Amino acid sequence: IICDPPYGIRAGARKSGCGENTHRIKHITDTHRVDHIAQTTVYPVSDVMADLLDVAAQTLVLHGRLVYIIPSLSYGFNIETDLPRHACLTLEHVCFQPLQTHFGRRMVTMIKTKEYVMELQDVYKQNCWVNGEESANKCANLRERLMEEAQKKPGYAEKSAFRSKKRKANKDEKKRIKNLLKQTSRKNESNEASAEQLKNAPVI
Repeated sequence: IICDPPYGIRAGARKSGCGENTHRIKHITDTHRVDHIAQTTVYPVSDVMADLLDVAAQTLVLHGRLVYIIPSLSYGFNIETDLPRHACLTLEHVCFQPLQTHFGRRMVTMIKTKEYVMELQDVYKQNCWVNGEESANKCANLRERLMEEAQKKPGYAEKSAFRSKKRKANKDEKKRIKNLLKQTSRKNESNEASAEQLKNAPVI
């Protein structure tokens, strides 16, 4: 299994469901099945990874491999305790690729070494993160943590203000062009209407 699971840096992961009100799920009638848009809820990175490892442990044959990418900061990360684990999977290889000064991603390879026992599914998932929430947070909320690191750099406020000013200028320019196109379109329609009136006017 080779995959690149969603980890919430550009866009947060979501899954089918309706949050805490799962008891209020309503049956979708046949007439609405075609255009029905399923409701979704937030899918935390810790749950994404726990489910990924659990599905891999269930579906892989013995000695089959799971390969995935997971982001992390380049410091304060211990692969022995901060990567998700599963009792049926053994960590085989980890390769780190730096992307920024404080940020990178790790390609992780795990091999299935034990048969999966369905009765232990809850236990498997509970033990996914060695140090619980502390380990899970090493791979979650990275957008906020990267922002915190960026704000510590000299000149961040000036650069941020310049980017905001540039974005506003671009937005205003797009709005101006859009209004200009509307005016031109209306003028053309008016000219066409006038030409049609002249064409159909009686000759005196």
